[in-house]
Amino acid sequence: MKKQVYIYLLAALTVISVISCAASNKPTDIAKSEEVAKLVNQDSYTFIATRAYPMDQSTINNVMSAMRPAGAAATLFDLNYGYGFKIQPNDLSVDLPYFGRIFTPSMDTSRNGLKFSSKKFTIAKKESKKKISYTINVNDVQNIQTLYIDVYNNGRAFLSVNANDRQPISYDGYIKATKAEK
Repeated sequence: MKKQVYIYLLAALTVISVISCAASNKPTDIAKSEEVAKLVNQDSYTFIATRAYPMDQSTINNVMSAMRPAGAAATLFDLNYGYGFKIQPNDLSVDLPYFGRIFTPSMDTSRNGLKFSSKKFTIAKKESKKKISYTINVNDVQNIQTLYIDVYNNGRAFLSVNANDRQPISYDGYIKATKAEK
């Protein structure tokens, strides 16, 4: 008898935990999804990068070997607040750190990151059920080819940058409304 009570109790707890962990369509989720859709339809938002994913792991591991314990590998970097890009209908401003191999580096190390502004760029948009994919081709900045960004319904975003003079790099982050400048 006790054994059956424990089995029923375990089954009830399992059902309750599955129901509580299920995806929800709460009003806050729907509101967030609508806010994200409004931002991306206006083509005016700010991407805030929270992590960087360099492509060349061997270079990063060589650089980081002095700072990490033996055997640890650096596969991603957590970034401080403030890195990202701002897109508006006629302006693209990018300020992202770069980790990886640069084929034509500058003597000025402050210029080795991805920091530029562009007025001449094209945007191709592809929408699916859970995300909107952008392909941004930059035409007036030397060495930067394309930025690919996937914006998901919950506001999370994934950015990949291709350039002529360096290896590709990806960033993870989120989008938010662009604040009006004073």
